[in-house]
Amino acid sequence: MSMDVFKKHRYVLRFLGIVLPGELSNSWLRIPFHIWFRYLSISLPVLTLCFLFGITQLHDQYSVTACMYSFAGVVSTTSASFKLILLYTNRYDIKELVDFLKDFRADTTVGRITYVLIYFYEFLALSFRVIALIEIFMKGKLKLLMPFWTPFPRDNVVVALSTYFFFQGTAIIKTICNFFIDTLFLLISNQTCHRMFILRNTFRIIGLPEEEKLERLKHKHMLKLPPGMKPTDSNILKLCVEEHILLLK
Repeated sequence: MSMDVFKKHRYVLRFLGIVLPGELSNSWLRIPFHIWFRYLSISLPVLTLCFLFGITQLHDQYSVTACMYSFAGVVSTTSASFKLILLYTNRYDIKELVDFLKDFRADTTVGRITYVLIYFYEFLALSFRVIALIEIFMKGKLKLLMPFWTPFPRDNVVVALSTYFFFQGTAIIKTICNFFIDTLFLLISNQTCHRMFILRNTFRIIGLPEEEKLERLKHKHMLKLPPGMKPTDSNILKLCVEEHILLLK
């Protein structure tokens, strides 16, 4: 099985209702994914309006800290809405990028540090959301815990559960949109920089003696010559130009 460093993010995109072109092309699952995306594209703006309502209409019932969290909720939910729409409208470009950059790992020091930062960033995001859910059950307050500060009608079970699942469910989607999509573009940047690093190393051997070029081409951070191609300066330059054109696309 070939390597795919974007495998996790492909599943995240599907969780957001976005199926990249060419995936599930002959499957009926594309229909429920599309319906789910339409629902999310509506629920996130609704959550934004709820935050705005809490700031503009109910600010006198809450503390300054609560209003600040509500304002932060407006910003983060609006950001998640735009990210979701941008992902969907640019899904063809994202498909080309991830397919082009998926089959290698950036094994330099900077590349490895970037991978660790990505995992740590995602872990913090999920931990924050899980802790918020646990706090709600442990403290059992009449109001949902930050950053929602929405009245929790405990006397009506149906309304209470509906309110809880809508706000907390949409908050999970918001967290995934903001954090995991950020790491998607960070990973794309990391992979692209590694390809440019390999291109630079290969370009630098032009003009060296043939024996030294052959020795350096054995290194893993070099472009691979096609079978039968001699390591002449013209062939290496042609290979570098082709790689540069692919990166520009």
